[in-house]
Amino acid sequence: MRRLLACGVAGLLATALSTPALAAAPERTGWWNALSAGTVVAPAPTTADGDLRVANGPDGPTAYAAVLLSAPGASSATLNLLVRPGTVIGTPQVVACATKTDDWTKGGNQPIAGAPAFDCTARELFGTLSADGATLSFDLDASTAAGTWSLALVPQTGSSTPFALDLQAPGPDAFTP
Repeated sequence: MRRLLACGVAGLLATALSTPALAAAPERTGWWNALSAGTVVAPAPTTADGDLRVANGPDGPTAYAAVLLSAPGASSATLNLLVRPGTVIGTPQVVACATKTDDWTKGGNQPIAGAPAFDCTARELFGTLSADGATLSFDLDASTAAGTWSLALVPQTGSSTPFALDLQAPGPDAFTP
């Protein structure tokens, strides 16, 4: 009986350890538009409700997004964002950098004045665009904050290469700890 019980416990433990982590949607998302004047936000006609936008102009970012991800106890994770077909202009160079706080407001096409401050000096996590251009992926680690990631998705620091892309609203399979 003890041997049977021990085998059962060992089997359950092996199953639990071999089961992949469950994917999840971000807790909060938002994006901010620098092409606004005061409280009037310029439209971004290609950006659907719930989607995220990242764009760069010759003088720097014209739009950037943020995501809040949580997986208590996790020291690494993957963020996979689907690119909205037909929205890519130029060659996107997107990095994820820690926001200075995680109390930013969710929602899209907000004035840049209310965007979360971010810090790319400690670590830039480079986004990788899939060969078919359909997915933008980030490998997250504990360098930003283990277990909770409040990240700004921004054009690569120092880049003056114009680009724009819209990312589909992150679904339940976007974030895998």
